[in-house]
Parts: sequence; structure tokens; C-alpha cells
Amino acid sequence: MPGLARFIQYIPPELFTMLPSLSVLLASIAVLVTSSSAQQAHIQSPQSGFQVSASQSFTVEVETPPFLSSSEEVSVVLGYKPCGTMLCLSPSETGIGEVLYKGDYNPQRGTGLNVQQNFTVTIPTWASPGPAMLSLVHYALIGAVNIPWMESKAINLTVV
Repeated sequence: MPGLARFIQYIPPELFTMLPSLSVLLASIAVLVTSSSAQQAHIQSPQSGFQVSASQSFTVEVETPPFLSSSEEVSVVLGYKPCGTMLCLSPSETGIGEVLYKGDYNPQRGTGLNVQQNFTVTIPTWASPGPAMLSLVHYALIGAVNIPWMESKAINLTVV
């Protein structure tokens, strides 16, 4: 331990007075990361692999788990993008394509613990047969100071 004692003598004393503030900051960050990951919305229905036709309307159920801290749901965007011969990549990498819905997200408690809202969307008339992606972009404000939270998710569709 003589090496440690020698090392500590070179640490500025001001650093030791900052440690309580630093630990509070790190704890706050940990809480935000944990709570924001619990806030994640997802497409509950349809399931990945759903078959759809051009011009077909269907219901998309967006679901969010209950949130322990205060949060305010703001909006969602649903998009359609054909994948062509490529793999369907994340909407955060390739965009969401044609916007099928954009607007308020006001989920209500259903039969389970989660809250959800249904949206009726229509596949574009120009959609060609093949793999496609249905994307969800979710925006919320979290906590007492309204920390912005945005995420994107997607499921695969097949246009027949």
C-alpha cells in the first residue's frame, strides 16, 4: 500500500470535496438510463412477418409499459419503407420512408398493465410485393424537468 499512499498525496484536496456531488450526478444518470429504458414503446400488433397488400388498411397497436416516474407522452410517427432486395435495417439508420401517421400519442390502459393506442394506417398504392418495414418513432418527456426521450423501432412486413 505504500504506492497508493504516495499516489493519494498527489490528488488535489478539492477533488475530495467534489466526490459527494459527483456521486449524486452518477446516481442521477443511472436512474435516468434505467427509467428511460423502461419507457420504451413497441408495436404490439401486427406481429413481425405480417402480410399486407398495397392500399390495404390495418390497425397498428402501439404499447408502452407503465412508467414509475412522471412522463408525458408527446407523439408517435408510423412509417412504411420497402426493403427491396436488401435486409430491412433500423429506421434510425435508413429512415422511416412514407409517413403513414404522425401525431399525438395518448395511450390508455387496456386489460393488462401496459397502456396502448390503436392507429389505422394504409399501405401506399405504389407498394410493390416483397419485404418492407413498419417503423415507429416515439417521443416523450420524462421526469420533473421534462427530459426529452426519442426512440425508433420497426417490424418486418411482407407486401403480397
